[in-house]
Amino acid sequence: MSSRQDIPDDGDIGFLSLEGENLSFSDFSSRTLENCTFSSVDFSSSLFSGSIIRDTVFDGCDLSSADFAEANIRCAEFKNCRLKGSSFISAKIRDCTFSECICLYAVFSSCTFWHTGFKGCKAEDADFSSVKSDGLSFSSSFLCSSSFFKTPLKSIRLKDTDISGIRISEDMKEAEGASLSLDNALSLLALKGVKVDYKL
Repeated sequence: MSSRQDIPDDGDIGFLSLEGENLSFSDFSSRTLENCTFSSVDFSSSLFSGSIIRDTVFDGCDLSSADFAEANIRCAEFKNCRLKGSSFISAKIRDCTFSECICLYAVFSSCTFWHTGFKGCKAEDADFSSVKSDGLSFSSSFLCSSSFFKTPLKSIRLKDTDISGIRISEDMKEAEGASLSLDNALSLLALKGVKVDYKL
């Protein structure tokens, strides 16, 4: 097991394994992190903007208010992490998994996702506006009151996921061609003031 003293002051970081360290407010911007494992590490308010993150695991880490803007993230796992208020604006996220994460108020606007899944995540009031995706999926997650403005729902797989109160454009163009469960379809109708009377 490594310690924070093993982190170089600059340059690439590879094959590092850290547990229980406090690295809040650290600056990893524009650096490469590869083949690393971080367990219960506090990265809150840290900078990863413009970084390259590959084959790396974040397990039980606090990434609240961390900045991943324009990062290139590939084959990474985020497990049981706090991502509250974190920013992934314009990041490229490929072949990644987010499982059992707290993503409240997280910002993924203008991200590009390839073959990435969120499972068992709480992402209420998150921002997924203007997202491009190929193989983005949500399962057993909560997306209540999140923004999907200018993000086509037809390109996203939603399984056992609550999207009630999501924010989309007034003409609901984002929903065109989407495949939704009955509950989620009714949630979208409710946005237009349509009520379903099951007694009719």
